[in-house]
Amino acid sequence: NDMLKSADAAENMLARLEPLVSAKYSSIISASLNEAIDGYVDLAKKCVAVLVGLIFSDLRSVSKQLFTPAWYSQNLVESMIATMGDYMADYEARLNPSLRELLVQDLAMEWLALYLNALRRIPARGFKMPVARERMARDIDCATSFFQQLKPATTSIPNPDEGTGEEPSPGTDDLSILSLIHSILSASPQMIFMDYWAFATTYGPQLGFIEAILRGRDDLDKQAVAEVMEGLRRKVREENVSEPTEPTIMVSLAASFLIYIAN
Repeated sequence: NDMLKSADAAENMLARLEPLVSAKYSSIISASLNEAIDGYVDLAKKCVAVLVGLIFSDLRSVSKQLFTPAWYSQNLVESMIATMGDYMADYEARLNPSLRELLVQDLAMEWLALYLNALRRIPARGFKMPVARERMARDIDCATSFFQQLKPATTSIPNPDEGTGEEPSPGTDDLSILSLIHSILSASPQMIFMDYWAFATTYGPQLGFIEAILRGRDDLDKQAVAEVMEGLRRKVREENVSEPTEPTIMVSLAASFLIYIAN
């Protein structure tokens, strides 16, 4: 909050001083104050990142249980959402409204990265169908309700049972990626390609990630997964599918695991 107040003060100072000084000094003053403003804003963003980090530090133990036996018997995502809601209520009572959108966006992307990392870590045949498919749909629905309440205009997760609707444009890291992945995990071996293609045209091939989650399905043996992946790789080569121009969350996901999961 103080950083935004300082940035506003610097902007007001700049507006007052520019008409009062010659061009020689105006450029120097403008450069210095603009540099200060940028610094204040950057620090405010880092503070927001710290606030989000505090939330996920609290969620670390629960997040490690996603897609484990505990995930099938407990409402883990509901518990996570409730915790995030409690933190958001405390933050919103004190946070400058100008920072709220950034906080919500960072919160959504951190939760998405956490869930995707957990998906990638599913052990072989650990995604037990059809129960896992239904449980994941509940997770998506729960997250949908939460993030739509926080930021209904820009954060959405289509219900997998109602179709994905419009696909996110390339480079757009909204939470609808979960519905695309849910469709891949729900499809028959013969139809996986169709759902994968919707994913690949938005987020790039990501064949390592796709193979990891398919290996988690208990209704697909090693040979079935190998045959599906061979077909996907062949199609990616034929169509020359590449990474999207704008980076997506899958890029950072492939680069490294999140610290709070790895620890």
